[in-house]
Amino acid sequence: MLIHWEAPPRDVLKINFDASLGSDENSCGLGGLARSFDGKCVVWFSSCCNQRLDATTAEAMAALRAMEFARDHDMHRVILESDSSTIVAAIQGEGGYFFSFGHLIDDIKRLSSVFKDFKVCHVKKEGNRAAYEIAKLSLRSTFTADVFPRFHI
Repeated sequence: MLIHWEAPPRDVLKINFDASLGSDENSCGLGGLARSFDGKCVVWFSSCCNQRLDATTAEAMAALRAMEFARDHDMHRVILESDSSTIVAAIQGEGGYFFSFGHLIDDIKRLSSVFKDFKVCHVKKEGNRAAYEIAKLSLRSTFTADVFPRFHI
């Protein structure tokens, strides 16, 4: 497990994602960013979800959104990184049956087959700070920013 963010190999994009629950508990923010080998942000996304979710289900939704985002931006080699050890273990196929978010994990696993290379790993909260800040921002609105549009890796 990583304590801080580490750059991916040269031909890979690393996508960090996170979720933030609203204070009213009826909304959550989903956010993430893709960075290249030199640590530069290539693209980032955020989504506001106006429904009541528990923290783990919100993290699973953020993971699925990150996967869809990578597919939609033609990313081919991807490392998905999260501070949720539960979600990382579920995507890796570890653990038992997941009641509230199992369908999201199934979708993520199916979607992983579209990538040439796919890996998921866990990082401590300190290494996922940028994704968390984007998720918090998305509680107010939904944003997407292409720093380098259609970055093909």
